[in-house]
Amino acid sequence: MDDSNLAAYQRGASARYYGGFYKRLPARIPVPHSGNWNILLEAPGGARYGMSVIRN
Repeated sequence: MDDSNLAAYQRGASARYYGGFYKRLPARIPVPHSGNWNILLEAPGGARYGMSVIRN
């Protein structure tokens, strides 16, 4: 999500994001346009996860 949507999410307001819930990993989430993006990963308590960003 972009900075303004991240700020809205942090306030508990409605925010637009790309991606969603994935049952199979790795998930590939296309970026809809250029610019700076924030990656938010929510996992159940105690879950361990990793992340990498691949630039084309």
